[in-house]
Amino acid sequence: MDAISAYIAEHPTCSRADIHRECKAAVSWIRANDPELFSLAVESIDDQQSRQLQLIPN
Repeated sequence: MDAISAYIAEHPTCSRADIHRECKAAVSWIRANDPELFSLAVESIDDQQSRQLQLIPN
């Protein structure tokens, strides 16, 4: 968890894909052993980034 949190702190605009690529071992371990903790760790990323681009502007 420390490696993932440190990466997010150092790269505040990172995506989940960036975390998976740069912290592969930590992500694999935490998803296998405590997936809820991983979800909490990356929750702030989802708040900052939209999963989809808006197709029709308002």
